[in-house]
Parts: sequence; C-alpha cells; structure tokens
Amino acid sequence: MDKIVYDIVTQQINRQFEWGEFDCTTPVVVLLEKITGSCLGEYKNLWHDQQSAMDYMRAHSYLDALLKFPHTDIEWGRERTGDIFYIEYDLKHDKSHQTTGIVYGNRLLMVTEADGMILLPLRTVGEPKNILRIDQCQ
Repeated sequence: MDKIVYDIVTQQINRQFEWGEFDCTTPVVVLLEKITGSCLGEYKNLWHDQQSAMDYMRAHSYLDALLKFPHTDIEWGRERTGDIFYIEYDLKHDKSHQTTGIVYGNRLLMVTEADGMILLPLRTVGEPKNILRIDQCQ
C-alpha cells in the first residue's frame, strides 16, 4: 500500500487544482482504481466548477459512493497508509461540505483549490466522520 500511495503522490504532487479534473476526489479515485483494479470513470468529471461541485454534493453523498466498495471501517487513531478519511463539516454559507483524504504515514494527502496536493499532519486534521480501508483485489 505504501508504494501505491507513494506513486500517487509522486505522479500528482505538482498538478494544479482544477474542478472535475484534479480536485479533492481525484487521489481517492486513483487509489480506488489501483486497489480494486477497476476503471471508475463514473466518478470522474462530475462537475466543472465550484458551484456544480456543491450542487452535486448536495444531491449525492460521496460517502455512500465509497461505502459501495468492500471495506473495513477503521477506528480513529488506528488508521494506516492507504486508508481513506471522509470528512464532512457544516459551512455557514451552505449545508455541508464533503471531502476526502488518503492517509500516508502520519500525514493526510488532500487536494485544495489554493495549494493543489498537500500533505497535512494527521494530528492537525481532527476526527473524520469515517475512515475506510478498502479491500484489495487478490
């Protein structure tokens, strides 16, 4: 799993944020494709700007999409490289915001509009709503 996540980081670390092309969902979709051996085209290019992304998130649960994959729920504090953090929080200007990140050692790999791909210390992120360990194909 370390090599899979390392490859994602090294291949995408310098990409610029772009809605629907390289945003907060992209590294997780790439990880899921590598773990499951499936092409997940239906999870790509679902929006083209911030408004269409927010509209999509209001109508769909990203967590529900993740839960369709065979997985194990992980207790906070027991995560390891390759686990997926699902984070949901309320926003003053909207109902809520959903985002995801991938655990990479003691960091969380995320993509932000301002910075592109970033690696945040896990201790600074706070408790996610869910942590999923996706089952690898044999």
